[in-house]
Amino acid sequence: MGSYDFSRSDVPEALERSEVPRYFRQFRDARVLKKLAHARKGPKYQIIGRSAWYETADIRAWLEARKAPGPQGHNKIENSTPNPSVVAEKRRRGRPTKTEQRHRELERQAAVLSD
Repeated sequence: MGSYDFSRSDVPEALERSEVPRYFRQFRDARVLKKLAHARKGPKYQIIGRSAWYETADIRAWLEARKAPGPQGHNKIENSTPNPSVVAEKRRRGRPTKTEQRHRELERQAAVLSD
């Protein structure tokens, strides 16, 4: 197949979904793009006929936006012990389960009885 070191001039301005993995190794297979498009989380595309076409600039912009910082501060976080008073319990979204509702009700009743 060849090297993946394409300069910007070697990549066409628009690519059909099946051609994208040839130029962008981040996408191992065109099925990844199809799945991302279905979830509305991938790069912008246009449907022309029965094919999905991606502009190269949109793919590059999407990849740039998804870049994350490396593990520079990883050791600092790992070695420090969190202060329990500072660390708050992560709130869950949505309606609480029946068990959670019952637990909260019992906590309220215990608080009222202790007063």
